[in-house]
Amino acid sequence: MKQNLINNSISNFLYEKAKKYNTRIILPEDNLRTNSAKQFLIKSGFDIKELNRDDTDLYIENLSKFKFAQNWTSSMIREYLDDPIHLSCAMVANDEADCVIAGSQNPTSKIIRTAIRLIGIEKSTKWVSSMFLMISPDYKKIFAFSDCAVIPEPDSEQLTNIAFQTAKMYNLLTDLKPKIAFLSFSTNGSASHYRVDKVIESCNLFKKKYPNICCEGEMQVDAALDSKIALRKNKNSSINGDANILIFPNLDSGNIGYKLVQKLGGYLAWGPLMFGLNKTVHDLSRGCTAEDIVNTTLIASIQSNSNANI
Repeated sequence: MKQNLINNSISNFLYEKAKKYNTRIILPEDNLRTNSAKQFLIKSGFDIKELNRDDTDLYIENLSKFKFAQNWTSSMIREYLDDPIHLSCAMVANDEADCVIAGSQNPTSKIIRTAIRLIGIEKSTKWVSSMFLMISPDYKKIFAFSDCAVIPEPDSEQLTNIAFQTAKMYNLLTDLKPKIAFLSFSTNGSASHYRVDKVIESCNLFKKKYPNICCEGEMQVDAALDSKIALRKNKNSSINGDANILIFPNLDSGNIGYKLVQKLGGYLAWGPLMFGLNKTVHDLSRGCTAEDIVNTTLIASIQSNSNANI
């Protein structure tokens, strides 16, 4: 059963991939868009978990061990768990569900803060970051933009980690080979600035750590996306204007960039899709549609059960 909430080839690809798994999903918010998505997913056979308020005493006991709640009374923790976002993440932390998708009526900062507090950051990753999956109006092009929602001023090591996590996610969701462009206002040394130096350092570090993943930088966005401009600006370009992953140097450029492409270019923007947590939590734009919620849930189901091989 797909009805009209699965209405393009990319959504259908994700739907068929996600259906293979028995992912336990929580959509904790209560509004028309979420409820419409939830109804569709339940009828399609997905395991949508309701908020469990019967085991609050168990959650209170578990949360009392967390550093942020060490000085809280039981009544304070109980009040904290009255919030559906907090309760849903507590359920995931207690292994009663695999993922949470929320944000249609809550700010990104709350979703991220709660996820970090209750679910925690992967030790191998050290940082939480995010990407947007950008889909062209004709559904023929799929890009990943990162990081557009979490780390304001990533250093070179963080930028390298963002690129690697994005490459894994992009490959997992599309089965396409990642081609990464580390973006800057400079291409191949055309400008000298400390901000350019950071991008160059990050790209060099990435090449050293992940030599089998195609990447290039520093480069301007036109050289990353246009083969003729790439040839003029860098004749030895390995990507040659065919990048599918754009790594922005900071949150200002990333957030502005994805919204420009979304609003002026008519691209779909699915995300922010977060990575670096012990379990999957994805944020939603407060302007999201029921279709966006379904697509993000499909992505969460795949991410919760798979490992990309890049």
